[in-house]
Amino acid sequence: MFSLEHLIVKPATDAQAYEALLREAGYWGAKAGITVDDYVKLGLIFKQGAFAHNGRLTHWVLVPEDNPSTDKFYASCQVFTREVLALRPGKTSPNSGFGHAINVVLVPPEYRGKGYGKRFIPSNLSWGAKIPGKGDFMAWSFIGLQSLQLVVTRLRATPDSFPLLLDSAFQVARDAKCESVEIWNVPEQLSEIARATGGETTERAGDLSAFKWYGQECDSRVDNSAVVWALNERYSWC
Repeated sequence: MFSLEHLIVKPATDAQAYEALLREAGYWGAKAGITVDDYVKLGLIFKQGAFAHNGRLTHWVLVPEDNPSTDKFYASCQVFTREVLALRPGKTSPNSGFGHAINVVLVPPEYRGKGYGKRFIPSNLSWGAKIPGKGDFMAWSFIGLQSLQLVVTRLRATPDSFPLLLDSAFQVARDAKCESVEIWNVPEQLSEIARATGGETTERAGDLSAFKWYGQECDSRVDNSAVVWALNERYSWC
């Protein structure tokens, strides 16, 4: 087993990319009920699309520094690369550059819990706030062009940690000149704290939760107004 300082993140070789695809098939494909063969075929078809050409979709792997070509890598991910325009504070015209979206991060079960997946994320990336030494955190995203809004996408907090996390979100929202902060389904034990900061609970008219049931049809007269949605949290762009 290698320590983190002896591991590097690098673009995958063709052999490593194929191995990563096989691992994805065994994990994500199995969850979706897709066979390994079908998942691999689908992945290879995707790579032929225009959105994947010329380095626009690549695999990256976490490998030992002294054996970078091994197919026994510790973690893998896919990276979408796109040309972007960025307007810096104080500037009147944007600069062109490249943006990267990291997805399909996969760490084999025997290597999990060691921080390997985090190696794909830049250490200075701002994604939210975390209470040191605990599992409490708040993750957020920004939504809107004309009316910028900070949307909390994940919240794991106690009555003790929630005020600290909320203060962090408010500070970031102020710095970004957001008009509001939105959290879906604040846990009951935290709702009073949210109200004390000026928060209010409203019924949303859009982005409504739904699912399709393909099993036996129930009596259409059943009242579903009391349905409780578990972990009903907003996604980063929905």
